Amino acid sequence: LRYMEPVRSGSPGPHKKADFDQQIDKVASMVQEDGGNVFKVYQIRGNELNDKFSIDGKAFYAANYDSVKTKVANRKKEDFKDENCAYLVIYSQNIGMIHKVTLNINDTSELVIENSSMYKIKITKEGKYKIASDKNTINIDVKSGNYYYLKAYVYRRRSGVSIVDNRRGYLESSLCDQHFEQIENPK
Repeated sequence: LRYMEPVRSGSPGPHKKADFDQQIDKVASMVQEDGGNVFKVYQIRGNELNDKFSIDGKAFYAANYDSVKTKVANRKKEDFKDENCAYLVIYSQNIGMIHKVTLNINDTSELVIENSSMYKIKITKEGKYKIASDKNTINIDVKSGNYYYLKAYVYRRRSGVSIVDNRRGYLESSLCDQHFEQIENPK
């Protein structure tokens, strides 16, 4: 793997939207134009409320691209190794001046999400789970073999939580500074 250069998607502009996948595709095109075939994301800035994202990464050239692809796939399998369970991955990136978001799971368990942290919860029982914040409530019908990404955020001094797609959730949660694992089901 040979390092080439930093890459930045840049801001989409004040009145334009650029969702997460558009910005990832933009960075991938930039890397290919420069002769690279791999990039590592190291910062994602944005706001899912108004669909504006900016992505920073590093471009690389891998002589054996398939080995890099296999390593990434194996890492993901290792992260979610038990297919008889489901996983809730709850994370935050930069939540601003308020450094914590409190979430209630099924009205019984309380989870405090700190700035730039990720919590992986292994769910052994299928069923309906309710995740509530100050601002909103999300209901998820949890099925074994799946993983669900939830992003905690603060907007106008109220905490919230949103479901994000697996591609984005996996990338963003892997960038968190602190990783915690909770093995037991929330009650």
